[in-house]
Order: sequence, then structure tokens, then C-alpha cells
Amino acid sequence: MAINNNEVIDARAFGGIARFANHSCQPNCVVERWDVNGEICCGFFAKTLIENNEEITIDYGGGNTTATRRKKCMCKKAGCRGLIPM
Repeated sequence: MAINNNEVIDARAFGGIARFANHSCQPNCVVERWDVNGEICCGFFAKTLIENNEEITIDYGGGNTTATRRKKCMCKKAGCRGLIPM
């Protein structure tokens, strides 16, 4: 997940249960980042009402539209950008 043009979060080696959140071009959550004593911490906050058993989704690109690495998006949402900035 891109934080900005110079920082990404990669949960392949380390991370909590939030690493299972999937990408959507129309996410139901937003990610906020803090620096706590030199450690980066993130929180997921609902943008919409999330129903019981509904998948938690975020925008992996974080609004980044200039990334050179991209992956095919498969969210199938209305307005899907087709590619996820990486």
C-alpha cells in the first residue's frame, strides 16, 4: 500500500490482521498513518456504514496517481480505475 510517492507499507513479512484488507477503487475505509516514537502506525476508519460480514476495503494506492508500478485491479466497482498504483 502506497503512503506517498516515497513510502509503502508491505505486510508480507510483518503485520497484524489488517493486512487482509483488500483493495477497492470505492473503499469503505480510509487509512490514517501516525509516527509514534519512530514507529509507523496505521488505523483504518470507516468511510461508510459497514454491514456485518462485509469485506473491509481500502485504496492500496492511497490516492497516488503517479506511481510507475501498477497491478491490474479486480474490484469490479463502478468507476474502477483498472489499475492499482503500487
